[in-house]
Amino acid sequence: MTNFKSIFSLDLRLNFLALYKDKKTALKRLGLLVLLLIAFAVPLAFVFIMLYYLAQAAVFGSYLDEILNLIFAGVQLMILVFFTPSYVNSVWFSKDRQLLAAMPVSPSAVFLSRMLVMYLNTVMISFVVTIAGGAVIAAGSAAAVEDYAQAIAQGALELSPQAYVYGSADYYLMMFFTALTLPVIPLFVMAAVSFPIMKVISYLKQSSVLKTVIMIVVYGALFAALYVGMFYLQNSMGEMVFDGTEDAFAVLDKMLASLCGYTQHIYPSIWAARGMCGDWQSSLIYAAVILVLGAAALVGSRAFFSLADTRAVHASRRGGEKTVRLKTAGVRAALIKKDLVGIMREPQLAFQSFSSLILAPVMLLAFNLLLPMGAAEGTDEMYPSMLAGTSLCLMCAMSAANVLASVAVSREGKSFKIARFMPISSRDIVISKLLLADIFTFLSVVIDAVILIALGTFNVLDFFGSIICFTLLGLGLNSYGLLRDIKNPNFNYINYKELIKSSSKTLSSLLIAMTVAVAGMLLYMLLPSAGLTGYALSGVVWGVMAVICAAVCGVFGFRCIKRMSAALDAMD
Repeated sequence: MTNFKSIFSLDLRLNFLALYKDKKTALKRLGLLVLLLIAFAVPLAFVFIMLYYLAQAAVFGSYLDEILNLIFAGVQLMILVFFTPSYVNSVWFSKDRQLLAAMPVSPSAVFLSRMLVMYLNTVMISFVVTIAGGAVIAAGSAAAVEDYAQAIAQGALELSPQAYVYGSADYYLMMFFTALTLPVIPLFVMAAVSFPIMKVISYLKQSSVLKTVIMIVVYGALFAALYVGMFYLQNSMGEMVFDGTEDAFAVLDKMLASLCGYTQHIYPSIWAARGMCGDWQSSLIYAAVILVLGAAALVGSRAFFSLADTRAVHASRRGGEKTVRLKTAGVRAALIKKDLVGIMREPQLAFQSFSSLILAPVMLLAFNLLLPMGAAEGTDEMYPSMLAGTSLCLMCAMSAANVLASVAVSREGKSFKIARFMPISSRDIVISKLLLADIFTFLSVVIDAVILIALGTFNVLDFFGSIICFTLLGLGLNSYGLLRDIKNPNFNYINYKELIKSSSKTLSSLLIAMTVAVAGMLLYMLLPSAGLTGYALSGVVWGVMAVICAAVCGVFGFRCIKRMSAALDAMD
């Protein structure tokens, strides 16, 4: 693999060091991380509490490996959901691919370098979640052995062979090994699915829009399968009927039996879970499978990943596309259509722009279908408001995840300045770009609200309140992002992933949105203790949220349009 070391060193600088060389950007990223931790602290604590009690019951029924595999499956799902767009952008679509194709660099070296960068991005999530989950399960197992020691001694309860693994060094060694290697599985899935698809796309030299549509359909099909799996799991959990006479262990045992009917079939991570529970043969099998998957991805790159194919994927940008003919429909409508066609012709930009329409429903379904299982531990009264608060937080974050406005000028590159020499007013350009971003924001909010009211998480007041509030918030944040992009555009970027990831405009919008989200979630968490429930609770929450979101819209929205037009006229 020619020049692998040089390519990997360059990728590391571009993906990590370059993003934190600016002190202000680093501080904003740190602030965003803190807000994200605060926002997800309550639901994550709820999940870990549920795992703690499930582990106590699992040691009496030999379910400990299946519970561990539930954590591993969650890690793999998170990587697939959040990093598939990044994988496609960094591995297959990047402006430097054409430059690399003309250099003495092997395609396998480029592929391996990009995949290692993806691994470094994902292993942090895997390490934190796997170590935390494994520690919680070990603590639950130890507590069960200690708390029920008398019943065990009397023969009333019988421990499984897995009960004492928490005291074994092998448990923790395998836990660390799994945390470091688990990302290999979803990354291999991404590679295996993308190889044939990208090979086909490379032959579609005259239709980049068709390439984008194919990628979005495949991406949507992947998450449609996840939707089906989540609903199937919910239905199986709904079949559990309790008559009120069961003790805690009986309830937990039914939950475990239902869950483990699925998790025991999730390969190859089930071998890692069994290895943590003392089965050294499974540990060896898991390690061997990881090696095979890594080798298979590298071998597959030799057959399917070609820098020549990459040139074909990018060929449409060099004049192969048909000219877009815009029918007379008003200046703003024509500009919106031009921008939309331009986005669809850039698969990586379309991926980033449309991903929130897919990611938000997946996250909302996951939280609202899986977290209510914890009601068996006596949380019947608290989890509805917790789910509503968490859903509010996710919707709020996703309304700011719309990157169309924050890179609306930068994504066009230096060709954007051509518009200044056309008989089009700056105000029309600004409003057309805002309208396109606002349409996507509104669609995302409506889809999320429909899902939540269908699941019963939101009532009618929550439904309309969320649509109104988060549309207002999106209007304000889109205006803010566009104003900052006009004042400080970035025309020198390698790919859209790098443009969006390094954009302080996107980070600032997320920080504002997360601040509003945390405020709304805290209202849902704290107000029930004051006796507010149902429509009264919803009325207070959305009344406060309406004031906050209207203020954001007023400050950033209406006041920014004139400033944006002036800044556009003053652009060099």
